[in-house]
Amino acid sequence: MTDDLPMKTKEIEGAVYLCEWSKDGKKFQIRVRDNTKWSVEGTSFEEAEARLLEIMNEATGDMQPCFEYRPEPPKGVIQKRFEGPGIVVVSGANDPLDFAGDPAELFVGGICPVCKKGIGKRTKIPLIVRQLPRASDGATVRIRVSSPFVSFAIPIYSSQFIESLNPQERRHFEWLPVVSLTKAKTPFSEPISTPLVPMVMPKGLFNEKDRLQPDGFCCENCGRKELAGIPQGGGGIYTFVSEAALPQPLPSCFQVGQTGSLELCMPRKRWDELVGKPGTRRLMSRQVGVVKRSWVNPNPNLEVLPKQTSNCGSK
Repeated sequence: MTDDLPMKTKEIEGAVYLCEWSKDGKKFQIRVRDNTKWSVEGTSFEEAEARLLEIMNEATGDMQPCFEYRPEPPKGVIQKRFEGPGIVVVSGANDPLDFAGDPAELFVGGICPVCKKGIGKRTKIPLIVRQLPRASDGATVRIRVSSPFVSFAIPIYSSQFIESLNPQERRHFEWLPVVSLTKAKTPFSEPISTPLVPMVMPKGLFNEKDRLQPDGFCCENCGRKELAGIPQGGGGIYTFVSEAALPQPLPSCFQVGQTGSLELCMPRKRWDELVGKPGTRRLMSRQVGVVKRSWVNPNPNLEVLPKQTSNCGSK
C-alpha cells in the first residue's frame, strides 16, 4: 500500500469507484482507475479490498465506499453456482430518499394494514421527495407506512441514465416522473413495467438446523408473498430468479420481482458497455443468482401474517 495518500477530501458518503484488479503469483492487487495513488495488495482479494477500504476512509472520510470492478472480482462458491448467463441489478448506491406523500395513493388497492406493502398495480401518482440527488444518476425512495421503519423502497433514475439506454430499452418501461419539493437540476423518473420473472428461493443455501430467519412472508390479509430482502446463505446474492423462466434471447434491460419490489436488471455485458459513461454516476451493480429448475425451492419457509378481521386495505 502506498504511503503517499492524497489529502482528505469532502467526498459524498457511499461514492462509487471504478476499480481494476489483477493477480501476480500469490498476490492480489486492486487499484482505483482514476487515482493511481489508491493501489493496494493482499494475499487474497478480500484482504486487498479491506486495505483499500482503509485508505479510502483515511483519504476521503467515506466509510461506505462502493467498488465497481473490471474485470469482475473472484466469485465465491455460491456466486459461481448461480452465475447463469450473467445478470446484474443496477441501482443507486447509498442514496436513500424519503417519500413525502401518502403511500396509499401509490397502489390501486392502497396499503395492506398487515404486511405494510402495496395492494394491486402501481397508480399514476408520482413519487414525491423533498430533494433529488445532485451527484448521482440513481437513488431509492423509502416508503414508510405508519411507523419509522421502511416498509419498502422504489428505485429511481436520472434523465441522463434514461438517455444512456437505447430506444428499445427506454420503450420497455413507462417512466413516471418523480416530483421534487425543491428545485432540481436533473429530473428523475421511476421505471414501471411488467416484471420479466418473479424472484425465487434456491434449495440448499444452508442446513435447515442452522435456520435463523424465514425465507419471506405470506400475508393472509392481501395475499402477497414476498421473499426476504437478504436471504440466509445467499453468499452476497440478494436476488434469485429461475433459469427456466428467463426468455431467450434475454432482453438488454428489464425488471424482476413484483409491484412494490421491482429491480432493474440487465446482462452484465450490457452494463459493462455503460458503466463509467455519462448517466452512470454513483450507480453500482450486484449479481442476480440464476437458479436451475431442479434447484428452485417450490415451498420456501414463509412466515404467515394472519388476516386482519376488518379493513382489507387502507386508502
